[in-house]
Amino acid sequence: MSKSNHGINISGKVEPGFEKVRMEFEKNFIIRGEVGAAFAVYQHGKKIIDLWGGLRDQKKKLHWESDTVALVCSSTKGISAAVLAVAQDKGWIDYNKKVAKYWPEFAQRGKENITLRELFSHQAGLTTIDGGLDTKNMSNLDELSIRLARQKPRWRSGDYQAYHAFTVGLYMNEIIRRTDPQKRTIGQVLQDEIVKPMNGAFYIGLPHDFDSKKRLAQITTHSLIESLKSLPSMPQEVKRMFYHIFLPWTEMGRITLNVKIRSYKAMMDPHFLQIESPAANGVGDARTMAQIYGSLAYPKADSIISEKTLELLKAPPTRPRLSSMDRVLGVESGFSLGFFKPVQAFRFGSDHTAFGCLGGGGSFAFADPSKGIGYAYVPNLFNDYLWNDPRERALHKALYECL
Repeated sequence: MSKSNHGINISGKVEPGFEKVRMEFEKNFIIRGEVGAAFAVYQHGKKIIDLWGGLRDQKKKLHWESDTVALVCSSTKGISAAVLAVAQDKGWIDYNKKVAKYWPEFAQRGKENITLRELFSHQAGLTTIDGGLDTKNMSNLDELSIRLARQKPRWRSGDYQAYHAFTVGLYMNEIIRRTDPQKRTIGQVLQDEIVKPMNGAFYIGLPHDFDSKKRLAQITTHSLIESLKSLPSMPQEVKRMFYHIFLPWTEMGRITLNVKIRSYKAMMDPHFLQIESPAANGVGDARTMAQIYGSLAYPKADSIISEKTLELLKAPPTRPRLSSMDRVLGVESGFSLGFFKPVQAFRFGSDHTAFGCLGGGGSFAFADPSKGIGYAYVPNLFNDYLWNDPRERALHKALYECL
């Protein structure tokens, strides 16, 4: 670990030519309020950036270390989607087949014709689940499977898009449970097929013997008063989502009422972190996330998918029939096969073939196949941006200028 000229503890290294990225990483702490964070990039299978610094626990003044892991919220969806891509590549699933082919009980209450592609693209109208979601009922996967199968969609699949904030991960998990020859969960497949062969650190469901006191970053959040004060200066989409949280007739309001885990503090509860919530509770480091996306972006002999599957991930999203406006996010957005794709409001990567996923609080990871890039940023100061967090954008901009 080394201290910058401003006394910030920054560790790791960058390859020659990427010094500007390290400078912007340091500036995040100096001028953009960063508390603790990690940033990593792989290109063509080689690690070219691996940085970490600041504090993993602001109250106790504990440094962010090489093996520190952090909650990445919805960036978990992208890692879960990587597991689905492996399943596609192995022939366990076909994105274009109906869900009911793999899960016969799903074919009820108007869901007979929903395809995996529509479900994973947030177009199935299954944003909530009757009876609500909490840690207890999410941990009983057999009972949860019955509830998911009997859920009635809110509209005809493929007509609209609405961000399935929590539920999409539960459906992903059930598909993997039913198609994996060993009947593993998505978190188990992730460990066995992807993370362990990489010697990485990413979990969907923390092991019970995981030493959280030594390795897990503690999040820092803005108070409600602080968020309200900053709201006037925030992007329009953030203002809209914030207001809709309190309006129960909106899709965002319905999700908020449906999910009992309603704050980042609640998501840090050890009981929640130990269950598998493949849309929301992933815990890992930037290095592993970048390596996973790097393997997706640059198929080779030891990659997790083939070039054939990568071509599916690179393709533009299939747009809803009636509107491209997301009914939860309130903006035009594009999802494809579990990943977020570049849209007008949020560009990333070098072109339209990029794919990834953002997480509440500011984390972001993606693949850029055109440049063979796997990219990941993980902070523990949770900002209120939907996307275009100034800390991440500074790193993104510096990286592509260096490239």
